[in-house]
Amino acid sequence: MDWVRTRPFNRIRFTLDSTLTLANVADKASAAHHSGAVFYLQEPLPYSGLPERSVSAKEMLGFINRLGNVLLAAGLKRFDRVALYKTHSPDYFFLGLAIVKAGGIAVPINPRMPHRDLRNYLAHTGARFVITDPETFKGGVQELAPSSGVEKWLFTTSPGTVGVPSVVLSQELPRASDQLQPVELASDSDVMIVHTSGTTGFPKGVLIGNSGIMSALRANLAMQPFSRKNKALFIGPYNHYATYLGMMTSLVGGAPVWVHSQFDAESVLRTIERERISVFVGFPDSYLKMYHHGLDKYDLGSMRAWMSAADASHEVHIRAFTQHGALFRVFGRPVIRAVFVDAWGTSELGFFGLSRISTSGTKQFSRCIGRPSIFGHKVKIADETGRELKPGQVGRFMVKGPMLFKGYWNAHDRLHGVVIDGWWWTGDVGYRDGSGRFFQLDRAVDVVETRQGPVYTLPIEEQLLKLPEVGEAVVIGVPDADGSTVPSAVIQLNPGMTADADELLRRANQKLEAKDALRRIVFVEESQIPRGLTGKVLKRQVRERFAHLLVGERPQAAVA
Repeated sequence: MDWVRTRPFNRIRFTLDSTLTLANVADKASAAHHSGAVFYLQEPLPYSGLPERSVSAKEMLGFINRLGNVLLAAGLKRFDRVALYKTHSPDYFFLGLAIVKAGGIAVPINPRMPHRDLRNYLAHTGARFVITDPETFKGGVQELAPSSGVEKWLFTTSPGTVGVPSVVLSQELPRASDQLQPVELASDSDVMIVHTSGTTGFPKGVLIGNSGIMSALRANLAMQPFSRKNKALFIGPYNHYATYLGMMTSLVGGAPVWVHSQFDAESVLRTIERERISVFVGFPDSYLKMYHHGLDKYDLGSMRAWMSAADASHEVHIRAFTQHGALFRVFGRPVIRAVFVDAWGTSELGFFGLSRISTSGTKQFSRCIGRPSIFGHKVKIADETGRELKPGQVGRFMVKGPMLFKGYWNAHDRLHGVVIDGWWWTGDVGYRDGSGRFFQLDRAVDVVETRQGPVYTLPIEEQLLKLPEVGEAVVIGVPDADGSTVPSAVIQLNPGMTADADELLRRANQKLEAKDALRRIVFVEESQIPRGLTGKVLKRQVRERFAHLLVGERPQAAVA
């Protein structure tokens, strides 16, 4: 197959190529796009030998091959787990591909994972090797290293004396061969272990198979607007499955992508303005921070599509971003404003389960998270036995499809009761309407069981965010004096805003149905809201931290 001479048809050829695997995808992308720049780096990766700012598919392949050979020389065996725990950077993607190509299983870990959890997670996954950098290692990892079970630590640059078996990549990569034959992968070969965000407890290791991620890649190629005509900007935890999939889609499609090592709202918005970015891919937390920073002082007219992955985005943010940019222009004038593509899913899904496209004229929100894709999963609302419910009935979100994860690493018991006939319960509750749209009401563990019946927190939060003073709202259930549970809210005000707490509580309850009325609210600072590894609010910790301020017999407001 002549990949170079058939460049206009690469997306189709990649989609139809049955020999494509995670081990050989970099080779085939290099053959297709060769020297054309694919990734534009915010910060250089000096240890890698890659160019400082722009990296072509061919250059990336050379780095992957050299790293794979260094791993093999260090003793890597087939299906060994190799963890990545380092400063956030797009090299997570390059490193992950190298690990798989050399025969290992990539275990990318968010550098925000607390050290107490890291020790347990490394032991849980049985990681033989860890790739890190001196700053991360000496920032608290060094103390746990001797008892972690890790056999060898690979440092990007020299860490000095560290007291553990180590390899220095900046020294070994220049000496390594840039040729490496990819291992053969079967459709069910294990290739990655990605962890959950830890919203319900200790992060789980999600096992990804080769067929699952390749099915997701083909579906992405069929759907995503990534081509050389568009400039994309990616922001996200680079250890996250969604970021891996997005970067791989761009690599295969040959689309130029700007990647920032660290998220900073001002830097991201300036890059969009300066580089005339047309597609932005982030997480809901990214949009929250950019929204608070302010959009109107930047020229975002080049934007065509704002895209969000993982959790569903808030209505107030979607409405704000769709005012900036245009999907189509005629004689330079916007005909259709920029769209906002919300892709709802989890690491376990391997691909988004539902998606919706919003425009500046969209009227229906109400926690609508869209419809299934014809290229993706089947989705249904079911009862606890897995029986599908009728439209309008509230039940469990259940998903089935070829991209689903293979299971939880060393924790098969976590699947008991949540997988029925191949359908996996995501942990969410909601309903489907008569036209096939799905609506997310809550996580099952966050539903407030009151004397009047269940109260769902997500729709309440959407209403609170419509109040001009409110920047973030977290609704939780707290014990009432009579032993029942009532909804209350933890609220972060928008920057520069002030509010009378009792007055805000009164206005908030005017927007809500009587059964959803808040008993109390408490004002907090942004830093006081606990978040998981992907920016999701950890409601279990919110309950632990603020429940004592929200208990009382009458409606009341307080300040933490």
